[in-house]
Amino acid sequence: MTEIYFVRHAESTGNMTGRAYGWYDGLVSLHGYEQIKCLEKRFEDIEVDAIYSSDLIRAVKTAEAIYKPKGLVLNKDVALREINLGAWENKKWEELPSAFPEEHRLWTSDPLNFKVEGSETYDEVYTRMRNTVERIVGENEGKTVVIVGHGVALRMLIYGVLNNGDLSGIVDFGWGDNTSVSHFVANGGELTLDFINDNSHLKDLPGFKKSTVWGSTRECVLL
Repeated sequence: MTEIYFVRHAESTGNMTGRAYGWYDGLVSLHGYEQIKCLEKRFEDIEVDAIYSSDLIRAVKTAEAIYKPKGLVLNKDVALREINLGAWENKKWEELPSAFPEEHRLWTSDPLNFKVEGSETYDEVYTRMRNTVERIVGENEGKTVVIVGHGVALRMLIYGVLNNGDLSGIVDFGWGDNTSVSHFVANGGELTLDFINDNSHLKDLPGFKKSTVWGSTRECVLL
């Protein structure tokens, strides 16, 4: 039996300012670093054997909450990246409906058919994530593993796992907030859900909100 914790990265500058970050390597916001401290406290009594992360800064900095206090080595993996948004990268979300009307309609209402120049599709990201997680589980049989990733990619992975690879209903599936944690148990090639998208560790933060904050004016730093 292998335990897997999936963690979404802390609030990024893109989450903060309403920009589309896929492979664009944006920073963590100041509020994001507060979330990271809460995440560290959450995991302080959880034994972890290995930790993997997307190689993008916002995921790597979030992973520090776990691997540094526990003296682990961080395994950075490009295959755990967010969806590649191609022509949308680092553009303001509010500009996309007018600049890409049909593509934006697909993104919001028919995401399995979403595609812009240079981007990945949902199916491509799900396959990439599922293959990567299966490899990681195979490398860590009987251990406890943390995987730090991104909102869209983790949403697709988790929904696909829960629905035997059928992504057709994903438009109605919820999003995990920044630093939200999901826990699965892998046994005999099957992933079983324990809990999903839990962010209870953030409730001591001043001004805590249940949903990701968009369009605020918080500052960002690279620490």
